[in-house]
Amino acid sequence: MLQEFIAEEFTKARKAMGISQRELAQRCGLPQSTVGRIEAGLVVPNLLTLAKTAEVLQLGSAEGTARHGMSGRGIERRNARKFRYTR
Repeated sequence: MLQEFIAEEFTKARKAMGISQRELAQRCGLPQSTVGRIEAGLVVPNLLTLAKTAEVLQLGSAEGTARHGMSGRGIERRNARKFRYTR
């Protein structure tokens, strides 16, 4: 369930930004295969990968989540080192 949620939201956000998996991977410093596996729902990203991709996809702000149709769900940055999942 978590894998499917993350896959769906990341894919939706990436497409809303109009960037490819390859471009997202480059911006995050990840292999394209990792982005592809996340979006396919094959893996749940570790916290560092989740934070990097969420930041690039602008999933940490109310404005970013609204822009991607996420109804306020996403990663909220609490300070430089802590993130929490919000509904």
